[in-house]
Amino acid sequence: MDCSTNILLRVFQYIVILEITNTRPKQTFDRWRPGGAWLSISKFQLIKQKKHKNKIMKKTFYFIAILISLSSFSKAQPSGTGFTYNFIRGYCIGLGYGIGQEWHSSLEQGQYFTKTFTFNRDVEYNIIALSEDLDVLDVDIQVYTDSGDIYAEDTSSDRFAEVNFTPSYTRTLTIKVKNYSSNTPNYASKVYFLIAYKE
Repeated sequence: MDCSTNILLRVFQYIVILEITNTRPKQTFDRWRPGGAWLSISKFQLIKQKKHKNKIMKKTFYFIAILISLSSFSKAQPSGTGFTYNFIRGYCIGLGYGIGQEWHSSLEQGQYFTKTFTFNRDVEYNIIALSEDLDVLDVDIQVYTDSGDIYAEDTSSDRFAEVNFTPSYTRTLTIKVKNYSSNTPNYASKVYFLIAYKE
C-alpha cells in the first residue's frame, strides 16, 4: 500500500469539512419563519441535536489526534512547512516509509526545478510534490532517465502530484517538479517535494 495522494486528499478533506452540513439537523434552520415568527421545536428534538453535535465533535477530535500523532515524527523538514506537508509526511511514515530527500523552491507559473538522485534496486519509492499556496492550481512531477526518457510522471491537474516506482536495478534519475498553473502566474509560490521509500 503506497501513500496515495488521492487517499490523503480525501482524509484531509474529511477533516476540514467533516459533516459540516450535518452538524445542525434541518430543524435548527427552520426556527424562524419568514417575517420572524418563532417555530416551536420540542425538547426531544433539541436533545437529539445536541447529541448529534457532540458525536460529530468527538469524531473530529479523534481524527485531529491521529493527524497530530502522524505529523509529530522527529526529523529535519524543509523550513516553513505547514500542516498539509507535515500531514502527508507523517502519513507516509505511519505506513512504514522512510523519508529521504526533501526540497522546496519558490516557483512562478511555468517554472520548475530539477534534482538528480541515485535510486536503489528493489526499493519502493514514492515521490510527492505539492504546494500549500491555494493560488497554485497544478503541480506536476516528471522523472527522467540519464538518456532523457520519461521514467514516471504525474501531470494530472492537481496541486498534489505523486509517482510511485520500484527500480529493477540501481540507477540515477532526475526529478522535475513544476508549477504548471497558478491563479497568480507572476508570483513565486513555494512548491515542495519529498522522496519516501520502503525497502
